[in-house]
Amino acid sequence: AISIPLTEGKFRYPIDINKPVFLSFAEGQNYYAGFIQPGDSIVISYDTSDFINTLSFKGKGNEKFNIVAAINKIRSGLTPEISIAKNEYLPVDYLFSKIDSTQKKISRQILSAKSSMNDESLEQLNGYLASTVLSAKYSGLQSIFGDSYNNILLNQQARLSATSKTNLQNLLKFDDQYSNSSFYIKAVYNVLYMHYDNNILPTSSNNSLADKYEYLGKMLTKNLKAPILFLFLKNEIRSANNTTIEPIIEQCFPLSEDSRYKASIVSILEASRKLKNGSQAPDFSVEDLAGNKVSLTSLKGKVIYLDFWFAACAPCHKLFKETKAAKEYFKPDSNVVFLTVSIDSRNIWEKALKKFIIQGYHVYTENKFREHPIIKSYDVTEYPTTYLIGRDGTITSIDPSHNSDELKSEIERALGTESN
Repeated sequence: AISIPLTEGKFRYPIDINKPVFLSFAEGQNYYAGFIQPGDSIVISYDTSDFINTLSFKGKGNEKFNIVAAINKIRSGLTPEISIAKNEYLPVDYLFSKIDSTQKKISRQILSAKSSMNDESLEQLNGYLASTVLSAKYSGLQSIFGDSYNNILLNQQARLSATSKTNLQNLLKFDDQYSNSSFYIKAVYNVLYMHYDNNILPTSSNNSLADKYEYLGKMLTKNLKAPILFLFLKNEIRSANNTTIEPIIEQCFPLSEDSRYKASIVSILEASRKLKNGSQAPDFSVEDLAGNKVSLTSLKGKVIYLDFWFAACAPCHKLFKETKAAKEYFKPDSNVVFLTVSIDSRNIWEKALKKFIIQGYHVYTENKFREHPIIKSYDVTEYPTTYLIGRDGTITSIDPSHNSDELKSEIERALGTESN
């Protein structure tokens, strides 16, 4: 995260990069993003009071920003198309044809700009487009029918043409050519995560980890297998009993070319075992809005709900809403602290707090971002990451509930006040 000051309505900043990167900007409520590669010189212009109609990209490399803006419209335009599709006789055909048409148009746009970008930029843009299309189709499908993938195929035969059924089957056939795109990898992970939880898990008589990862392995292509199983294992380590996970790691990464994924997940596993229920919470020192230092020691005797977040993190804001009732309930209790730890710069952090009105005691990582010691101490690799720490400084939950009623019970247990 970089905070760029405005001088007389203008900003200028040189960014040292050695390969194409995805660059996103936020200024107030205005947001835009694009790819840049070494040698680019982008000129971005807009009127803050009429952002949508005045935003423009010029200069060397501007084509990649315009293409990303077009890709992002697939996501932003999904809601009205879903509303129309719900009233169509063949809703899947309608929605998918709309998305496919836009994809073809943007693919032509990428092709025409090919000469202005290097091979890696081209690969990343195509991966970003493919990931956005995959996510839009899968989430759109669920929004139209309000049901799981398997139930749609089973119960919506009258509204599915032969083309619809083929398109649904192809939705779960992932494309190896995008295996170098972090966007596509994350999109496939999210789709498979939802698909397994909503379709496979409810009908499985044996919910063993071995069966789960055997199924996931069969769903993935050769080059997508290791990076996506890595993401599943990261989530597994944090949310489940990880005492029996070593054989699964061996099962997931049998090839020598997978060794970096294997080494990384083993390192995450080792770190997580230092942070388990009943273990001593690592001490920390962070700064609040007034510049005061806040530590585990300074909060001794209190139950601490520790929440790591950043301003542009949509799941973080979703969690804030989900836990709002619990925060309201414990607001009068000085023995309970909801400590929100932002990894943003101070400027972005302060603006976010004013904009979103987030409840809690707010601290930040002192402009050290993800390099602050607290991030490593608490093994923060995803956002939001939360912990519940008891009055004696031990961890009572490495993954407290997102449900306010359940979280309320967990906190009361930590306080020792839960009713029988």
